[in-house]
Formats: sequence, C-alpha cells, structure tokens
Amino acid sequence: MPRPSSFRAALAGLLTAGAACAGLAAPVGAAPAAKEDDPLLVHIDTISPVLPEDGDVEIGGTVTNVSDEPFTRINLHAFSSEEPISDALSLSQSATIDPSLFVGLRVTVPGTFDTIDELAPGASATFHDSVPVELLATSGEPGVYWIGIHALGDSSVPRDFIADGRARTFIPREPSGNPEAREASVILPIRSRVWYDEDGAVAGTERWARRLAEGGSLDGVLDMADSAGSAPYSWLVDPAVLHALARLANGNPPRTLTPDPTVPGQEPAPVEPSEDGGETPAPDDTLTPTQAVPTEEPADGDGELAAAASAWLERFTLLVGATPVLTLPYGDIDVSAAIRNDRTRFDQAVARAADVMTALSLP
Repeated sequence: MPRPSSFRAALAGLLTAGAACAGLAAPVGAAPAAKEDDPLLVHIDTISPVLPEDGDVEIGGTVTNVSDEPFTRINLHAFSSEEPISDALSLSQSATIDPSLFVGLRVTVPGTFDTIDELAPGASATFHDSVPVELLATSGEPGVYWIGIHALGDSSVPRDFIADGRARTFIPREPSGNPEAREASVILPIRSRVWYDEDGAVAGTERWARRLAEGGSLDGVLDMADSAGSAPYSWLVDPAVLHALARLANGNPPRTLTPDPTVPGQEPAPVEPSEDGGETPAPDDTLTPTQAVPTEEPADGDGELAAAASAWLERFTLLVGATPVLTLPYGDIDVSAAIRNDRTRFDQAVARAADVMTALSLP
C-alpha cells in the first residue's frame, strides 16, 4: 500500500542510504551509535539502496580496532530485522533505541561474510559483504527494516556470540507492482569523527589523508554525487568536518591567542610617532595574526594533505552550487541528550554550524 507522506519524510530524515543511480550503492550514516565499550568500531560506508525481491544485498565499510590488543579472524556478518517498520512514529522511535538491543539474526552462511585476518590496535581495514536477500530474516512485507553488521573476532577474550563491534541503519523494501509507491529519498552524508591536538591543530592527519584519497570515504561521497546524473539527492553535512577540512587546507595551523582584527574590540591600537621619527605601537598594542612569529615550512606530507583538502572543498562547493545543504548541529552532537541536559549546548552547536556554512559561502 502507498505510504503516507509523513512516513516518507521520516525516512528521508533517518535513512541515509540510497542510490543516486539504479544499481549503485550509496554512502550511509549510522543510525544508533556503536556501544562505547565495543573494542571494534564498525562503520557502514556503502549499502544497496533497497531490499531487492531477489539477488544480493551489498554492504561495505570499515572496521577499526579501538582496543589495546590485537584482534584476529574478524568476521563481518550482516543481520536484519524480521518485521518491517511501517509508520513514521515507529521509525523515529526505532532510531533512538540502544544499539546493543537485538533486532535480528546474523547471516553466517560461508561466502556471505568477509573476514579480516588480523587487526592491530588502532588499525583499520575495509570489508564488503554480499548477502543473498533470501538469507536475510526479512519477512518481505513493504516497509523499512533494520540492517547492519556485527564484527566478531579473537583476542585475549575467546570468541563468543556477543559482537565485538556493530553498526546498523535502515533499508526500505518497496511494495511490488506499484511504481508510484517507489519514491525514495537519497541522502549523501558528510560525517566523520574530528579530533584536535593539544595545540589546537587537527589530529589524526593520516586518517584524513586516507579519507580524502581516491576510494576514501570523503572522496567516495563526491563520486556518488558526480555519478547521480539527473537523479535527485540531498547533502547532509556536519559543519565540524568542513571546518576541519578548511583548517587542513590552510596548512593545519595550531590555534593562536593573538587578537583577530576582524572582531570588534580586537583591532590593533593606533600607531604613535617615536622620538627618532619612527613609529612605535601604543603601549597596549599586541600582535595581530599577521604579525605572529612565522612557522616552519610544512613537510611534504602536510603539503599534500593541504592540497587534497583544498581540492575536496573546491569540488564539494561546485557540486553543491546553489542547492541548500541539510546541516547538522556542529560536531553532530546528540541532540536529544543536549536538549534534555543542557539546551545551551544545542544552541551553541546550531549557531557554530551556521557560522561555518556562512564562512564557506554554502547555502
């Protein structure tokens, strides 16, 4: 049966999967976050746009060992829910449930899951599962299903049935025989974790280089937009990611406490004539950013990263054009928790997000 517009709107807001062209996988964002104590961090980067009536469901992404010990023989099993979510309210509520709660059975048939032989502490690896749709637990009824990946590996703790890492999102199954009911909303997300060093420079530059490199997660989402042709899609952006990329493009400078002459009240003090005819700054004058002590020339790797970040931002800006961008609060904060515990944090995140988008001239 055709779904009401409110359900499609909820799906557009929560489902970050979809294809810009038929047959293509699309980047997706996580629904509930992974458990904080999981030793393996799983992220789904690509997934089939819908559950097909027959054929395979493709799921790909990365797994990172965030523990202090190595993991071996990491299996990445797909899972899905059995019953669909059929209305907007249930879909919204489902997006907030605990990520450790059971929603569906894993597919453990050989050949349907990927295996990573070894993963050292701090290391990441990619995975790709191709799962026949008939092996998933879905009932086949139209609606939206949970779908995701469980990672199980060996470490000092023997392998058991409890996942060492997990990620999940939603995937729709469209009613058959009704072309008008096959409307889908495609969201291309730009979301990533952002860390800063003690001096205020963007941390984890090697990870940023991988994300920006050909085939990386940030490069891939732009490729998807390029391949969309006339198919409609929307951007979903965490401005904190754009801010970090802008800093990287600028050479990743540390933060400075010198005055910013563009901010009212921080302008340089007037220059006063000195006794020898020269000019001497007034006693309360301080260094402006342009007067700061020069930094060392960037290393080759830093220069390459700056060029990659600058090229990415230029390409993204061209792809966006005048199309409005769906903007998350700065840092992709937990909105419900912020409003429940400290509303000012939410307001600050929204304002900071607007500042970044304005500074980058993005709609």
